[in-house]
Amino acid sequence: MAQCEAAGIELKEAKGEKRPREVGGTAEPDAKKRPKAAKEPKVESRPASAVLSAKTAIQLYKREHRSAVAEANPEAEPPALVRMMEESFAALSEEDRAPYEARAAADLERYNTEMAAEVRRRDCRPSATDAAACLEACR
Repeated sequence: MAQCEAAGIELKEAKGEKRPREVGGTAEPDAKKRPKAAKEPKVESRPASAVLSAKTAIQLYKREHRSAVAEANPEAEPPALVRMMEESFAALSEEDRAPYEARAAADLERYNTEMAAEVRRRDCRPSATDAAACLEACR
């Protein structure tokens, strides 16, 4: 220890062990650390839409049959269950798929209608001259 002090080295404790560290130098040990830059708040380029996305025929089929497939195959992992449901949907005849396709088409129509209303609502920025027209268009 005396040799370290004579050589200009002090001992620093770190995690229970001692290791030599130079005392002299141009920079303090804490001065070597760079200050962290302040993080800017996250700004969304587009506000989140309140419109739920349209469901496809297979999504509707999976939602309806998931519990039955899971009960029939209790040892199966979720990816295997999804694969089983997709295979059973692919094996359906056109007649059996028709109700799911019709519901998917209706849901797509709902989605398109709601998105058109959402776009009109977002783009509606009334000015002094056309405030009444904008309010009418936003309805």
